[in-house]
Amino acid sequence: MVGETPFTVYNATKSGLLGFTRSLARELGPDGIRVNMINPGWVMTEKQLRKYVTEDDKKMLLQVQSLKFLVEAHHVSPVMLFLLSSAAGAVSGQNLVVDGGRIFQ
Repeated sequence: MVGETPFTVYNATKSGLLGFTRSLARELGPDGIRVNMINPGWVMTEKQLRKYVTEDDKKMLLQVQSLKFLVEAHHVSPVMLFLLSSAAGAVSGQNLVVDGGRIFQ
């Protein structure tokens, strides 16, 4: 959604998944099946922090995100639980972005 380089194939794949989600939602909706997508931003997992994330990366994220904290797995899992719950009974074909407001930069 940000279109960063050098992640062209990754970006194209995520875009394709959004189209796939929306098409499946229309196709399966008449059978009462909801289809949604969770699109997490850069989640600070233990592996990410150990192998990939630098202090400069953290500073950049905190600068460009609307919310001034790093996104962690515990921010994403409640979104999934919401979509699985009856509270989301009328939600289908949606892309819920969990990225601290980064794509709105």
